[in-house]
Amino acid sequence: KPSKILLIDEATAHVDTKTDELIQQILRKKMTNHTELTIAHRLNTGIDSDKIVIMNDGIVAKYGTPRELLTEKNELLTNMNGDDEPVIYL
Repeated sequence: KPSKILLIDEATAHVDTKTDELIQQILRKKMTNHTELTIAHRLNTGIDSDKIVIMNDGIVAKYGTPRELLTEKNELLTNMNGDDEPVIYL
C-alpha cells in the first residue's frame, strides 16, 4: 500500500529558486490527500505549507502558519533566504 506520508529532506537544496518553485508546484498537485513533511533552509520552499516550524540550534524557535510568521519581523526568517530573495513581511 502506498504511503500517505512524504518526508522531503533538503530535496531542493542544490537547485535555483525557480526550479525549487516548480518542484513544489508539482508536489502540491501530485501529493493531494497526503501529509508532507519538508525540511528546508529556504523559506520559500515551505511558504505554501499549512504550518511551519522554525528550528534554531535544535530547539523550536517559531511555529505557525506562513501568514502568522510573516506578520512580525524575525531575524531567523530574514536569514533563511540568504541572498536568494529578501523576505517580504506582511
